[in-house]
Amino acid sequence: MKILTICYFYLPTVTMDLTVVGSINTDLICYSGRFPLPGETIEGTKFAVGYGGKGANQCVAARKLGAAVSLVSRVGDDAFGRNYLEYLNRIGVETGTVPLSTTAASGVAIITVEQTFGNNHIIIVPGANNEISVEDVDEAVKKGLVSQKVMVCQFEANADATLHAMEWAKAHDVLTILDPAPAPSSHSAFAPLLPRFLAASSIVCPNETEAAVLTGIPRWEVQPDQIPEASIPWLLDLWKRGVKYPLVTLGMSGVIALLPRSESTLITAVDVRVLHCDQLPDDKAIFHLRAPVHAKAMDTTVGRR
Repeated sequence: MKILTICYFYLPTVTMDLTVVGSINTDLICYSGRFPLPGETIEGTKFAVGYGGKGANQCVAARKLGAAVSLVSRVGDDAFGRNYLEYLNRIGVETGTVPLSTTAASGVAIITVEQTFGNNHIIIVPGANNEISVEDVDEAVKKGLVSQKVMVCQFEANADATLHAMEWAKAHDVLTILDPAPAPSSHSAFAPLLPRFLAASSIVCPNETEAAVLTGIPRWEVQPDQIPEASIPWLLDLWKRGVKYPLVTLGMSGVIALLPRSESTLITAVDVRVLHCDQLPDDKAIFHLRAPVHAKAMDTTVGRR
């Protein structure tokens, strides 16, 4: 037993560029010409199965960009779960941190798409995602499968496990990125933990809706060219609550970010301007960034209609 114990501690560890703690969902997508009325059955035009879940999607995106990634999550011991794990293994995502649940089914999202205008209805059944535990995170750490560089979390898995991962990462000087979606309602398990989540976050990247929920500052009603300046109070609130690099995505209006002036040379966006703000120390600034418009860019939404 002593020899086995010694060998365990000398096992080589895998160097991960990034770890995601989050959800795995299988998307079940039905397309139809219109939504059915309550109690009505209609014929659809197409059905598709997709790989979803915010956590898994972020992990896959990072992997396809060349990063070594691990995913801390859970799936059920069922066809959906086994199929998803096979997919993740095939593309090179570390899944030794994804145990099978013996009590819950794999997470699914039931999506109905109305093809006339592209609207959709979505029902998410979290299933095994709710069983992701503090112990799962600790076990992944013991196995050496958690990144010492970057930790990414969202609000689509177990709240306690997600917070534990964020606070562990901060304590070990790991860059923490919080994608606060879906925006937590007052009844969400994430709501009472928000102060701790923000304090543990290096980067928080909400959209306008999520920023309003996180800060309690209502969305604005302004002209499009006034949107960046109107969004500054959100950044200030997040920064004052401990977020090192708060930013807010603004859709077509780009993104605003509160950053140290000393790091502004790292910004590579083409369209950048500094927004005026009297409430910051001299070593901080708020930047508005936008990507250039590409007139010939392919519209990837066309095929959905």
